[in-house]
Amino acid sequence: MFDYDSAMADPDNHSFINVSESAKETVKESRKNDLGQSLEYFQDDNGVTVAYSDTVYRLSIQTELGRMHFLVLFESAQELLDEFQKELLEASLNKYSDGKAFIKEMEEIFGE
Repeated sequence: MFDYDSAMADPDNHSFINVSESAKETVKESRKNDLGQSLEYFQDDNGVTVAYSDTVYRLSIQTELGRMHFLVLFESAQELLDEFQKELLEASLNKYSDGKAFIKEMEEIFGE
């Protein structure tokens, strides 16, 4: 029996005239943090909107399961440290950039 759904979902199937090469457009990779959460280019790794006047920090957290890195505002760093408090072995916080440079960098990589 012909499986219509799988044939339509397969971009290499040319049984239908509505399948075209234009369907294979390049889609930019979405931005995700080390926890796998999807983010917009103007958000820090905790999902908070970054303003041009903000300072963005790089937070490294070491747990028994491994090391994670986040680009966050200071308040978000505190929230993540609270979240990992029980598993936390070591953490470091370093200045990464200002908000304007961060937004520009993320927009170039992940923007629309």
